[in-house]
Amino acid sequence: MDRHRLKNIIIIILLLLNGFLLSALLIREAAVRSAHSRTVDQLTALFAEDDMILYENAFSSATPPAELSFTRDLVREQAVAAFFLGDALVQDDESDGLRAVYTRGAGSSAQFRSGGSFAITGIPARGDAETLCREFCRTFSYEAPVFTLDAQGSGMAVAVAVHNGLSVYNCTVSFSITEGALTSVIGTLLPAAGTAVPFQKEPLSAPAALITFQQYRRESGASASAVTAIALCYELQSSAVSLSLSPAWCIETDIAKYYVDCVSGTVSTG
Repeated sequence: MDRHRLKNIIIIILLLLNGFLLSALLIREAAVRSAHSRTVDQLTALFAEDDMILYENAFSSATPPAELSFTRDLVREQAVAAFFLGDALVQDDESDGLRAVYTRGAGSSAQFRSGGSFAITGIPARGDAETLCREFCRTFSYEAPVFTLDAQGSGMAVAVAVHNGLSVYNCTVSFSITEGALTSVIGTLLPAAGTAVPFQKEPLSAPAALITFQQYRRESGASASAVTAIALCYELQSSAVSLSLSPAWCIETDIAKYYVDCVSGTVSTG
């Protein structure tokens, strides 16, 4: 067999192989679309039985991330203390294995606990309070703060923590502002990185979370007439000595937001 003929045969075989692979891919995609369509129809019918509407954003094929466990990050705590109080910090004698206390002169202190909570008081006046709050949130992984201030510039601001691009709905920081000056900060600080914990069982998918929510709504009598969106987030799990994040689905309704833990199936409200 001459070389030219052999080359043509190889080309034909490759074309047939590519055609087979393309056909298999198209069949697989069609099967996925068909399964998704059936799921949408079944969930829509299930919620319609309770006179509820499922909007297009109420469906997701995203995969829940792993649960994360954290080790206390003393360097990050010190960075937060220095952000508000400055670099000339002194670690107080009251510090122990569960609590770290930093001071800077009389009346200024930052306290951090091993469970993640912290409180900073006596913050020295430094520039615009709103700008300072926004800068802190950008630096230490929180969403943009929401301000509630009166005409004199006094009030509060609250921001939700973010980790790996997902909101941690029950992990927040609150800023107290008096006449345009930041006076105190209280909240929960997450370490910069966590360790993934393998799932002991299959985590809840978005459809399974919707069914779990509907069961909860029926049993609790929670009021809602539509599910407008669903998205992945994290739920903070903390104690006096430990800190972890559990993946959850945020189910947004026309009345309120509900959170379904991907591991335990527990439903809570924000």
